[in-house]
Amino acid sequence: MRVALSVTIAALVLTLGGCLHEENSASIAIVDLDSVARQLGRMDTIEKQLTDTREELTTSLQAAAQELQQSVKVSETTTMANPTPQARAAHQQALAKATAHLERLKREANKRVNDTRQSLVLAFRQEARPAVDKVARERKVRVVFAQANNVIWMDKSLDITSDVLAAMGGPKG
Repeated sequence: MRVALSVTIAALVLTLGGCLHEENSASIAIVDLDSVARQLGRMDTIEKQLTDTREELTTSLQAAAQELQQSVKVSETTTMANPTPQARAAHQQALAKATAHLERLKREANKRVNDTRQSLVLAFRQEARPAVDKVARERKVRVVFAQANNVIWMDKSLDITSDVLAAMGGPKG
């Protein structure tokens, strides 16, 4: 919420600052990088890489779960052979350890998928940066925002998406 408020205030300040200048150019512009990535086929590539990462991690998690299941089964067999309170307590402890370990592995896998997604998005932003810079300079724009979910309306003249797409080798929309 704080970031959205900061972005809104920054946009307002920049817009008002632009009104004070005698130029006819916009002070800000907005680009829909998701649309650019989709139209250039990069979104498919990103999704494929994420799917591959998920599949790899799922296979790893399944292998770890089987190992933990075997470990718990051994503990259970030992407990059944000698059903003392100490053996039951040791079995419960082994079961709790195995469950906690599996949960930790799941969290790490989710973090890796999220880190991979973030890294791929950042790489695409870096790839798009020269095109955004070129279009912004041509239009004499001072700030370019990536369209986000918090933009509920904008003047279409601020949208430089089709020009950025064209500058990156895609069709001009």
